[in-house]
Amino acid sequence: MSDQNDVLCHLINVCENTKYSYESAARKTTNPFIETVFNNMAYIRSNIIIDLSEFLKANGGNPENRKISDKNRESLFDELDINSASNPEKILVTCLEETEDRALKEFDKALSENIPLHTKAVLAQKLGTLNETHDYMKALKTRFQEDSKKNSSSV
Repeated sequence: MSDQNDVLCHLINVCENTKYSYESAARKTTNPFIETVFNNMAYIRSNIIIDLSEFLKANGGNPENRKISDKNRESLFDELDINSASNPEKILVTCLEETEDRALKEFDKALSENIPLHTKAVLAQKLGTLNETHDYMKALKTRFQEDSKKNSSSV
């Protein structure tokens, strides 16, 4: 996948999938704080999608011509029944942190492709943002795990 436009299209798809997962999770939660976090993360992804799409256009590509598989619109949250879970937000945060991991791996992989340096610079900047969102979700996951341990030890 070393063609610059193919790499960019793939990363746009990855970001769209992650954005959709955040939006889906935001609809599932009843916790207003967590809903806001998920919506903010989806917004960050929207901005990355816009930036990468504009960069793709500027380099002769057309983001509308991307191959979008059905998997890009699937989300495990659409079918996940969290209503019976003792801590549904913990489940959502854990799944989203794993989604963040996958996105980071795809961006890292793209940086190792044979693409122009100016494209790598753009991707590295976006990767910085993705590292921040990943670290936030990881910290949130850790907080939920610690809270679960406290609650189970106080019983």
